[in-house]
Amino acid sequence: SGLSDHERPLSKRGKDAAPRMGKLLRKEGLLPDLILSSTAVRAQATARLAAANLSPMHLRQVEHADKQGHRPQDHRPLQQQGPQAN
Repeated sequence: SGLSDHERPLSKRGKDAAPRMGKLLRKEGLLPDLILSSTAVRAQATARLAAANLSPMHLRQVEHADKQGHRPQDHRPLQQQGPQAN
């Protein structure tokens, strides 16, 4: 579609699944203190949609992560402007 992989939006399937996963995590008592998200548009949307069904927590996006996704020094607040916001 001309968008880079990083800019690709969350699919309809993902938009439906993410809130359900948040509800399932809450139901099972698995309430994270922190959700880390990449800066990819669909990853941020997934994190926001899942987190909306969890108790209040901090969302962070990771600007640059190693292959395992670890770079704590790069964590910064995730903007709360809706599922498609960067």
